[in-house]
Amino acid sequence: MSATRSRILLILIPILSGIVYSQRQGTSVVLNVDLSRDTISRHIYGQFAEHLGQCIYGGIWVGPGSSIPNTRGIRN
Repeated sequence: MSATRSRILLILIPILSGIVYSQRQGTSVVLNVDLSRDTISRHIYGQFAEHLGQCIYGGIWVGPGSSIPNTRGIRN
């Protein structure tokens, strides 16, 4: 079993190092806000935040009576 694992590692190390090396190229994104056409609704971002649930320091919703700084029960 260990011989098989060693062979797999010997095959994967050059492949993975090639992938890491190829990802080192720089990439840039340019946003020209003067040419913007549409405004994205702020309600769209809330759909993503619902999936975070308890992942962010105990959750986004803390309740309006919480000692944690919040606006209408949502963490600041």
